[in-house]
Parts: sequence; C-alpha cells; structure tokens
Amino acid sequence: MLMHMSISGGILIILILALRMLAIKRLPKKVFVLLWEIAALRLLIPFDLPLRYGIVSPVVVHAEKAVLDVSRPAAGIIDWRMVLWILWISGIAILLFIFGIRYYRESQRLADALPVSKDEDEILRMLVKIPERVKIYVSDRTSTPLTVGMVQSRIILPKQLRADRIDLKYVLAHEMVHIRRVDNVLKMIMLMAACIHWFNPLAWMMYLFFDRDIELSCDERVLEIYGEKQKKNMQKLCLIWQVRQ
Repeated sequence: MLMHMSISGGILIILILALRMLAIKRLPKKVFVLLWEIAALRLLIPFDLPLRYGIVSPVVVHAEKAVLDVSRPAAGIIDWRMVLWILWISGIAILLFIFGIRYYRESQRLADALPVSKDEDEILRMLVKIPERVKIYVSDRTSTPLTVGMVQSRIILPKQLRADRIDLKYVLAHEMVHIRRVDNVLKMIMLMAACIHWFNPLAWMMYLFFDRDIELSCDERVLEIYGEKQKKNMQKLCLIWQVRQ
C-alpha cells in the first residue's frame, strides 16, 4: 500500500510540476498550493486516484511489480521485505531526529525575542488588522520576518527591519496571510509526507515547491488587498519574504 501511494503520488507530483512549468504566470499561485495539498493527501491517506486507466496505468503496474519482485523472499535467502521495512522505519527516525534538532535550535535562536513596546504595538496594529491573539516580537537574531507557532502565532520582526523604517504594512500583511491560512500547520503536514516517503525524491520536490508557492501566493494576496499600484513596494520586500531561515 505504501509503495502504491508513493508511486501514484509521485505521478501526481510530476503532473503538477508540468502544469506549474507551463502555467506559473497564468494561474493564481493559490491554485498550485491547493494542488500540492492534494498531492500530500495522496501520500498520507490511502485512497485511489483515477489513474487506473490511461497512459499512467502501465507505469503504476510495472513499478509495483518490480518492487514486489525485489522484496519477495526466496527459499533460504534473507527476507528483503523485513529489511526494507527496517530501512524505511530507520529513515523516518533519522529524519525526525534531524528536523527535531533543527526545530530546537531555531526555537533557542528566537527564544530571546522581545515583545515590541506598547506604543509600537498599537501603531503596527493600526497598519494592518492584527488580532490580539497574535503577538508581535522583535529579534536581532533573525534577518527575515517570521511567523512562528501553530496554536498561538507570533510575528517576529528583525531589528534591522525596524531600524531601516521600511514600510512594515506589507510585511505584516504578508505574515497575517500566513496565519489566516494556517501555513505553519500545512508546512508540518508537507514535511510529514516527505519524511514518510523519504525514499521518493518527488516527495521532497513537492515539499520544496510548496514552500516556494505559499510565499508567492501570500505576495499575490497582499497585492490583491492593496492594489497593483503597490507592486514596486512589494518587489522591494520580495527578497525579505522569499529568503527564509
């Protein structure tokens, strides 16, 4: 079942990549975000896609047969199914350990972030409608605006960004789009799908392109809110938004 999900999910990812290459400038970026979410669901939930017929059916059939032939144990020989199972579990465990360490280090790096002053907090909330549940912090240990937390969201602004007096309205609007769309939760789901299918390079491509497309989709949404006339201002901030640490 896992291999069937990975193969059919990989085919879906290839189709999305082809569509993205042909229509990235024609379709709204949120369309691609939705497609990546469907691909992740295919990798995580065992359901059938309409791929049993058409040109992709032979690919799925032959790939599954090849995997079965490799994993089928012969008399007196090692049970390769058990070996593959152990390798798969070990791969997931190693990846969870690596990403767990990265998450811990990132949390420690941002642990010293301080809430902005009351006056500045009021000014920033006047620029963009930010609910009280979302706290605004500032840190000198990050060079890009960040949204952290999946339950209680925090916006962390770089100290340099405030010092440069860049118009923070677009930065805050961008981060609020992330929060309203629960992008941190979606990123975690994408990472989970990639870790489960760590042996499939297409799963990692899905994860990387999803991360890129949600940034583009947020930029697109901010432009819809403030109008095309603000496009030049948005372009000045693209380097800040698209380079994540």
